[in-house]
Amino acid sequence: MPAPLYVYGIVEAEGPALELPEGVARATPSVHVRGRIGAIVSRFAGGEPVGRPTDVKAHEQVLRAVLEGRNTVLPVRFGSVHADAAALERDLLEPRAAELERLLAEFADAVELELRVLYPDIDTLLRELVDGDPRLARLSRRARESGSYHAQIELGEATVAAFEERRAADRALVRERLTPLVRDWRERDELPERVAGQFAFLVERPRLSEFEETAETLAEEVHERLRLRLLGPLPPYHFVSFELEPAGAR
Repeated sequence: MPAPLYVYGIVEAEGPALELPEGVARATPSVHVRGRIGAIVSRFAGGEPVGRPTDVKAHEQVLRAVLEGRNTVLPVRFGSVHADAAALERDLLEPRAAELERLLAEFADAVELELRVLYPDIDTLLRELVDGDPRLARLSRRARESGSYHAQIELGEATVAAFEERRAADRALVRERLTPLVRDWRERDELPERVAGQFAFLVERPRLSEFEETAETLAEEVHERLRLRLLGPLPPYHFVSFELEPAGAR
């Protein structure tokens, strides 16, 4: 009986042989070719639900290994399973071949780098904002001396506004220094308190070293108040627009 196939990503059919790590559910990944398109797949027994941390990690590791051997890979959403090879060809590789070929050409020789910019000491930052702004300093003294609930609220709102201004300025600095080096970029709008900014950059492989060196220089310049954490190269997760149906849909 044909086995279900778990799908990791899409590559060009022709290319160097791939050395892939153990995949989801400890299965061995391979390339299923149809025409000029190949799908990175592994057999999926389906005895256990997909979604354990080890499965998420395996999915990511397989895609990163593919990216080391090929110039690009189109990542497929975690948890995508097709009933068998015939279903994979019928429902994805054949009807969407032109779209997949176009995307592979569009993202050839481009990788994603993710950047997280953190405030290592948020309490110190807030104190500096208050001490460095005469209006905030006055509000702080009034709230401390009066003990008024209204004064505390006013101080809190003003401090939050000052913090958001600082965060916007820090994000603008990152954009100013790094976006000239990339083909495209995405920025997360809603951020946790300690996060100054979170970005995804689409970088051409020939400019990877320049980008990484520029990010390192920026990190050294702002290290007293910011921490930059760069992850990648990665498949273009934030830039590929096509999606598949959720696991179990086939």
